[in-house]
Amino acid sequence: MNRGAFLIFTLLLTLTPWCAQAATVAAQDGASVRPPATGPSGCVGCHAGIRLDAAHTLACSRCHGGQEQETIQEAAHTGLIAKPAHPDHMAAACGSCHGKQVAEAARSQHFTLSGMINTIRGHFGARERLAGPKDIPEVDAPSTPQALADDMLRRRCLRCHVYSAGDAYSAVTHGTGCGACHLSFQDGKLTAHDFLKPTDTQCLSCHYGNSVGSDYHGRYEHDYHGEYRTPFTAAGAPARPYGVEYHDLAPDIHQQRGLICIDCHGDSGHGSTTVIQCAACHDWRPGQPAPALKGVAVQNGAPRPDCKSKRRNPCHPPHARPGPPQVRQHSGLPSLSRPVGL
Repeated sequence: MNRGAFLIFTLLLTLTPWCAQAATVAAQDGASVRPPATGPSGCVGCHAGIRLDAAHTLACSRCHGGQEQETIQEAAHTGLIAKPAHPDHMAAACGSCHGKQVAEAARSQHFTLSGMINTIRGHFGARERLAGPKDIPEVDAPSTPQALADDMLRRRCLRCHVYSAGDAYSAVTHGTGCGACHLSFQDGKLTAHDFLKPTDTQCLSCHYGNSVGSDYHGRYEHDYHGEYRTPFTAAGAPARPYGVEYHDLAPDIHQQRGLICIDCHGDSGHGSTTVIQCAACHDWRPGQPAPALKGVAVQNGAPRPDCKSKRRNPCHPPHARPGPPQVRQHSGLPSLSRPVGL
């Protein structure tokens, strides 16, 4: 080895420990853990493919908080709000633009659940009325009938409503707060950040029990336990997207004609007290104003489902017969002559 090569080799041996120590100090200072800027920065650098609708082209941090320009996960997620539409956050997130609608929703029965809560608690002896689910007393070891009923409400009965994302079934999992009605889920996952008008899919993610919604589509829950399924199949149990098994019957005549839940139940999610009656359509006479129902318009001299709406596919003529006449209201009771509620 000549003298020049020997000097270079000696210099490298001398500098190697110093370089390692410098790299360690830089890493401790956070200077070397920042990845190179080779792709999109901010939230979309990790969360690629997020699509917003035209009315909500906002910065992610506008709703979700966090530090959008950070490239280190821990720093970017400082102050992050995972579910800004949840009742605990919707006033600050959604309400910053939609204050009136959020305030109305907070007073609606979908959020207060006052009818369900006070009816059930009343059956167990409660005398005082509660304003909402957060007022239900919480006891560590419930022992009285009233405390057990309150515990049941918290653990089971309120899981399908806007404070919870629902149970882990493909058609039941939904958003919370505003997102329960205005976001779309499929197979238990959020499909997009597009905010939309509610369709029956959103309604049925909660209202899938007998006499509250699913029977409007002809589905009626079995009244026996799973071990008595008929017919028995070696292939195993049928799919249970709602967590229940049901009979497939004829849909309600109004559903066959193209009406969806919010045509009659309108702004019930925003505190509407409008009373919808059957006579609004069935006693209508030419020359009168159009019925005050969403999705219904006067066409060819009669109230008909508004087939121009993109949320109807298909839309049947109001007096066509898609099958044998099966006229049923989804509750079996004259519910449309009463105020709309849960």
